[in-house]
Amino acid sequence: MSTTPPFDPNTNPKAAAKAAKAYAKATRPWFKKKRFIIPIAFVALAIAGSALSGGETEPTDEKPVAAAAETTTAAKTEKKPAAKKPAAKPKWRKVAELSGSADKQSDTIKLTGEKVRLSYEFKDTSGMDMVVGGIYLLDEGTDLMSDGGIPEVMISEAGKDSTILRKDKGEYFLKVTAANVEYKVVLEELK
Repeated sequence: MSTTPPFDPNTNPKAAAKAAKAYAKATRPWFKKKRFIIPIAFVALAIAGSALSGGETEPTDEKPVAAAAETTTAAKTEKKPAAKKPAAKPKWRKVAELSGSADKQSDTIKLTGEKVRLSYEFKDTSGMDMVVGGIYLLDEGTDLMSDGGIPEVMISEAGKDSTILRKDKGEYFLKVTAANVEYKVVLEELK
């Protein structure tokens, strides 16, 4: 098969060159044409993306109406299995507590990686509203004086509050630095 189109050689050479280019483009194989390559590439990417995602989806509580009707009909004809107890809702469990009026630190605390709630109450003992305090949750083995650290909570006035912390599973200890206050600090983990 020839790649040059049949044309009259006595015509304009620019027109002949354009005609030859158009003829070569029109007669090229199908897989070299953009209109086939781009959609095929998108389809291949979609297939690869769905294969790599593993098909994992989060379960939903919604069911199609037909499936719900089948379930209702099947439930009427079959014996109902024993009802399973629902999983216990997680509760806040105390893992450490410190109270006093001077700097203190706790023993080692093992956290499981779940949410941690830090509740605290600081009462002014100076009578001049000059409260200073810091609450730290440090990795076991950390020395605050030599390694330094950033407090989870800095206290500059009397009051009570709580905050949620997100810590990885591991061993920690609670440290409170305070001046001119009486405090109570409670660390709880959602278990």
